[in-house]
Amino acid sequence: MNRRRVLIVLGAVGTAGLAGVAGYEYWAYRQMTLRRNLLIAGSRAAEEFVQAAAKEFARENPDMDIVVEGGNATAGLLALKRDSISLAIMSRDLTTAEDRPNLHSTLIGMEGVAIVMHPSMPVEAMTAGQVRGVLAGDITNWSELNGPDGAIVLFGRSQGSSARATIEEVLMRNTAFARSMRIMESAKSLNKAVASDPMGLGFINGRNLDGTTQAVAIEGYDINEKNVLLRRYPLTRDLYLVMNSEGSDDASRFIKYCVSRNGQKLLASLGLTMVR
Repeated sequence: MNRRRVLIVLGAVGTAGLAGVAGYEYWAYRQMTLRRNLLIAGSRAAEEFVQAAAKEFARENPDMDIVVEGGNATAGLLALKRDSISLAIMSRDLTTAEDRPNLHSTLIGMEGVAIVMHPSMPVEAMTAGQVRGVLAGDITNWSELNGPDGAIVLFGRSQGSSARATIEEVLMRNTAFARSMRIMESAKSLNKAVASDPMGLGFINGRNLDGTTQAVAIEGYDINEKNVLLRRYPLTRDLYLVMNSEGSDDASRFIKYCVSRNGQKLLASLGLTMVR
């Protein structure tokens, strides 16, 4: 190949290389601009479940960016009404004051929180009001609950745990926890602490019952899947996703995934009671 021919070939290759780089940059730009976004925010009590579902949904939709932020159900609903997010996470259904004709809530799962005691404690049942009194520090002795004379040693979960968020939303509302409550960083450590203290009492999600402690009946109902599903057990939360009727197809598809067979199996593996 003569020199002139070599230069022509090299020039062609160089031009093709530049075109290839430019083509890749254009493709990358198009990929960025074509990516779809789904922003979900609301109840901290349900955040971990929606986060897990979002991770699986994103795996099936690699061109989608999904962000899940916990916090407050009311704030999430307000953001949805202002079109700032795609979906609101609620750990309860909409109230009459909150509901709007263009809002649609879908139940995706349910979960109960167990009140646990030492296996030797003879107390068989408590009312929701008694549980609130114990957690608030107004009831401090087991004798006030038809138990033995002895101070109740109170254990609770840390701020940010779904069990604590549920107790705060469903039971305590604006009532503060007792200052004497000992904070446990995991359900496992709380189970261990209560199982080691004959006067201990604490709360954990029903899925974390491990047999080392006993769960007390509340308002006459044990914590089990049937009583949670029928809402007989009072320390139960409903997990909803709420969307605008004008919401995106992606938001609608994510809700459908959560109530699909695969979505329900995933949420059940995390401890929720299936609702479909």
